[in-house]
Amino acid sequence: MIQLWPAVSPTTPNSGSVVTAMTIRAKFPLGTFLGHRDVGKRALFPDTARLFSALVHAASKGITAVESAGDLRMSAASAASLRWLEEHPPTALVQPDLRFVSARPASAWRAEGVFEKRGSAIQSRKVLKHQSDAVAVRGSFAWIWDDVPAEVRSVCADLVGDVSC
Repeated sequence: MIQLWPAVSPTTPNSGSVVTAMTIRAKFPLGTFLGHRDVGKRALFPDTARLFSALVHAASKGITAVESAGDLRMSAASAASLRWLEEHPPTALVQPDLRFVSARPASAWRAEGVFEKRGSAIQSRKVLKHQSDAVAVRGSFAWIWDDVPAEVRSVCADLVGDVSC
């Protein structure tokens, strides 16, 4: 479940004005996160690029998308807000308490889709592939931005409803 938490931080130093912040939280309902960073290596957290990709997909194919020539397309407001997010990385990340599900990485023999002739027999080539393993998670991952324009917060509030974990 992805949630937007529009927060208000106290005040900007020396300005006295209220600054709005935005927090996007990701909670995995089954309590595990399964992701990879390199071939066979587990990721400990969903990186910002993964969140951004999910928001782009939600903007393009979710409830906020606009119909064009029989297909759904990202709205101008979504495109502008996603552009802002792309140009402004989060100011903070929150990683919950986590544990490895397995102490050693999992491996499996996988067919490559290549067939070889050995004598009179034709066999599918199989190779040993290392797989990333899940991490058990207690709590939510969070991406936090300070000083977010109201339009960006509003669009993100709509987009996160179309993203699932």
